[in-house]
Amino acid sequence: MSSLNLHHLRYFYEVARAGNINQASRQLGVSQPGLSKQIQTLEAELDLVLFFRTSKGIKLTPQGALVFERCQRIFPQLDDLERCVEEIRTGSIGRFRVGTVNSIGIHVLPFYLKRFRDLTPSVKVTVVYKRAIDVEKMLDDNEIDVAVVASETEHPGFERRLFQRDAFVFIAPPEHRLAGAPTFPASVLGGEAFIAFDPETPSHDIIARFLDKKGVRVDVVMESENIETIKKMVEIGVGVAAVPSETVRLELASGALVALNIDTEGLARDLVVLHPNFNMLPKAIRAFIELFPEV
Repeated sequence: MSSLNLHHLRYFYEVARAGNINQASRQLGVSQPGLSKQIQTLEAELDLVLFFRTSKGIKLTPQGALVFERCQRIFPQLDDLERCVEEIRTGSIGRFRVGTVNSIGIHVLPFYLKRFRDLTPSVKVTVVYKRAIDVEKMLDDNEIDVAVVASETEHPGFERRLFQRDAFVFIAPPEHRLAGAPTFPASVLGGEAFIAFDPETPSHDIIARFLDKKGVRVDVVMESENIETIKKMVEIGVGVAAVPSETVRLELASGALVALNIDTEGLARDLVVLHPNFNMLPKAIRAFIELFPEV
């Protein structure tokens, strides 16, 4: 038997559902003779008689009834698939994966996720938290669709959308000897107990270059990739730290931490969205990326 022709099978299904070839032809927008010919072609392809033709109309043969039973399972699923594809194409439904790091995922990304959710509530977004180096590898391996990270470099094979320059601040507990002091040079921090970012994070390199440029050697007593851990260690007096300003708004406002008045000009990180070719992405992902304003 030749392969089933879904086009012919669809006509059979609609005629069987209507129980009347004239009614089915009106619903399908096909002439009655043309529809009859399509059914005859299907019967020839299947080598089966699907309908009894009588003076009172048509009726399914036993073989036709069996074929119709299967069609009742298939075509609603195909209709659902067509709707799904159309909704994905137009961006009204779907899902995608965003990879990010803790400091961005907790303090920056939620604003954009909320805006996207308000605009496109039917699209599900999965957020994956990893170290920056792992996020970029996941993007390379197609395990995520978009990466929102701090990055200063281009990434071959991916487009880079810079959306924010996030300045760093030096933080300390309120009782620190330098809290409330007038603006002072970074050199005053020489020998200070310091909570640093993990060496594999972009923030670690940015801060290290800044301190080297200023000729400052701090006493690194602890390293962590988790911004919340760093803030807590500073809060309980383990040392000072330099962190992205976006991550300590609440603590500075509440007085749990203070920002030291150090000249930090040039100490900032680039927040970027990394993604494959924009024009090749589904509409929902493009809409998400476009929420991030280019700077």
